Amino acid sequence: MFGTIKSLYVMFNRKTLSLFAATLIAGLVFAGSAQAGLIVLDGTATTVSGVASERPGANVTNGSGMTGSGATGTHTGDDPDEGWLSNISGDVWLTVNFGATYDVETMYVWNGESGVAVSGPEEGYSRGVATADIYYATDSDAPDGDFTDPKWTLLLADQAFAARANNTLAYTPTDAFELNVTARVIGIDIKSNHGNAVFPTLGSINELQFYAVPEPGSLALLGTAVLGLLCLRRRK
Repeated sequence: MFGTIKSLYVMFNRKTLSLFAATLIAGLVFAGSAQAGLIVLDGTATTVSGVASERPGANVTNGSGMTGSGATGTHTGDDPDEGWLSNISGDVWLTVNFGATYDVETMYVWNGESGVAVSGPEEGYSRGVATADIYYATDSDAPDGDFTDPKWTLLLADQAFAARANNTLAYTPTDAFELNVTARVIGIDIKSNHGNAVFPTLGSINELQFYAVPEPGSLALLGTAVLGLLCLRRRK
C-alpha cells in the first residue's frame, strides 16, 4: 500500500493527482451510499444450546431449504434437514459468528413451526420463537450462551418474533429486524415459543440471514493518502 502511494507521489503531477483523488472520492461516496449486502455464511457460523430430533443449528445459516435471500427469499418448510429444533429443557439460545466485524443492518428471520396440533394440545407445533433477547459482540471470544459476560451487549430486550402461518410452505421472512450495529457475533437468547403446551421452552428457527453495509476499506485509506500528497505538492 505505502509503496503504491510513494510511486503515485513520484509519477503523478498535481493535475493527475487531483483527478485521481476526485475519482477516489466519488468511489467512496458511492460505496457509502451502496445498499446493504448479504453476509454469506455456512453452517459453521452457528452455535446452539442443544438439538432435538436431529435438527442441528447449522441449518440456521447453511441456506438449506432457501430460495433467494432477504425480503423476497423463501424457505420450503419443515424438512428435518432444513431448520433447527432446540433442546427441550434448560436455556435455549443460538449465536452466529460472522468471522469478521460488519456494520450489520438487518436480520431476516424465517421462524420455525407454529400452529396446528398433531396429536395432543399443541403437541409438536407452536415451537417457533415468540420472544427473545438479542445481543451482539465485537469480540469473537464472547462466550456462547453466557450473555451475562461483559463481552456481550444487549441490543433488543424481549423482542417479539412473528409466528409463521400454520404449516406454510415456501414462506418469506416472518421478521426483518433493523439491528444497525457493528458486530462480529449476534446472540439470540430465546425466552418463549408460540404456545407449545408440552415443551414451553422449546425453540425452532428455520433460517437467519444478515445484511451489512459495505465498507470502503483499503480504498478509503488510499484516497486519504492521495489527498494528503496533493496538499503536500501544493505547499511546495
